Amino acid sequence: MVPRRQDVAEKVCLGDQLQTQREADNPHDSNAVQLLYDGQELGYVPARHAVWVAEILDNNRPLRIEVSQIRAGGDARQVELYLDTRILTDMDAF
Repeated sequence: MVPRRQDVAEKVCLGDQLQTQREADNPHDSNAVQLLYDGQELGYVPARHAVWVAEILDNNRPLRIEVSQIRAGGDARQVELYLDTRILTDMDAF
């Protein structure tokens, strides 16, 4: 059974790094960037940010996306993640 995004989000902790996966062939957005936690689908980079995130990834530049804040909604199963994105230099990658 594939876990639901919200179930995956509930496992995320402050400071965790998320993985990215480009989806240039996504029919809804050619700049789509999927966010993964421990290899499981968490969601997508919002479209307003996906433009520049996709460009970084398409140019094989290192990028770190880290969970900087977690807020539970009114429903205990609603989790909002705030992410800190840092574009790394070549020196940071080592």
